[in-house]
Amino acid sequence: MHKEKHIAIGRNRDELGLAYNLSYSVAGQLWYVLTQMCVLSALARFKGPEAVGEFGLAMAITTPVFMLANMGIRTGQATDVHGFFSFSEYAGLVLLTAAIAALTSIGIGYALSASHITFLIVLIFSITKAFEAISNLSYGAFQQAGRMDKVARSLAIRGLLTVSAFVALLSLGVETGVAFLAQLTVWAALSLAYDYPRACRIATGLWCWPSWQWERLLRLAREIGPIGVGHFMNSLLVSMPRMAVERWLGLEALGVLTVVTYFQQAGTLVVNAASQTLVNYFARLKRDGETKAIRTTLLALFGAAVLVSAGSIAVSYFAGEQILANLFGVEFTRANDLLMLIALAISVKVFAMLPQSLMHSDRRFKAYFRYQAASLALCIVLLAILVPLWGLLGAGSAILATAVFRMCVLTVAVAIWPRNSTSKVASPAAPRAA
Repeated sequence: MHKEKHIAIGRNRDELGLAYNLSYSVAGQLWYVLTQMCVLSALARFKGPEAVGEFGLAMAITTPVFMLANMGIRTGQATDVHGFFSFSEYAGLVLLTAAIAALTSIGIGYALSASHITFLIVLIFSITKAFEAISNLSYGAFQQAGRMDKVARSLAIRGLLTVSAFVALLSLGVETGVAFLAQLTVWAALSLAYDYPRACRIATGLWCWPSWQWERLLRLAREIGPIGVGHFMNSLLVSMPRMAVERWLGLEALGVLTVVTYFQQAGTLVVNAASQTLVNYFARLKRDGETKAIRTTLLALFGAAVLVSAGSIAVSYFAGEQILANLFGVEFTRANDLLMLIALAISVKVFAMLPQSLMHSDRRFKAYFRYQAASLALCIVLLAILVPLWGLLGAGSAILATAVFRMCVLTVAVAIWPRNSTSKVASPAAPRAA
């Protein structure tokens, strides 16, 4: 069997620059978000708010479980600029945790689903997300090699095929669960036949089998586990408002919230795509002592964040009602004020991306976990108070307040307790010779 060498990751001649990588990363994620928006729009148009509520509940069940099980492996790969772990070891951990997550989310869905259709969607989503974990592993390898164009290409293909099949099936009048089988088929084929083989070639030049050396996998899990828990809590920040609204306001109100908060989720996906590119770039600069380049990059990114935030707020204020009516139907236009709150929360997330990227580049995963835990606790308290009082606007207010709190604590943490360089941090698992 081919054995990989654990080497420090340097710049290779095929690696793209930061501007190109950021462009590909954001463009690919934007295209994917738009195609998923088309899926949600088709579901709302053909099946109505209650079906969207079933979709939102299924996502609220499965997404946090897979976020926890994924353990932030992609971030771990991107910041592993010293080559402490091999691609095969990351692959072994992904397959193990994805299988556990699929079984766990199916069990939770069986216990919590109020209808046969909801459980069927949870079942399909659980298997779909297991294949998505393989694609994310592959994206980590592309990202580590500085080739975000490969990630963008995969996302473009996945989004186009998914929306084409899903909308075609819904237009033929099939059940919602059957339509989501199309998404499962596309994601499974793409992860196994397209993403993983290319990731193997870019990581090792050969096909590579997952590693099952349990001592190494346990070391890897201990090192990156806190970032996985942090991502899990971040997904709960999206899921908890849905669960609170379903409990106090019902499934139809949940459908409205799911549509509006999808804009938040879409913004989060784009922000995270940019952050994933930045953590690898910052980690390399810190390893090489390029402090001035970090400051220059942060200043440019802050200016870009101002423009993006102003644009999202302006679009929500002047065209939010029309967007909701055109995409999802007139019954969703009553959520225009909620959309404005979500637009503000998205803007806050854009600014929070900068301290978050710096913290991840230092592999300060335990600190990130603590700040995420505090944000989640605040969100739960605010939801319990505001949703019964103000309904959907209470949920939006809780989301915005939590986003502001999270941005503040991350900024203070990076400003007051910086770490100088990832090169000075001793890893718990030293590179091992082949």
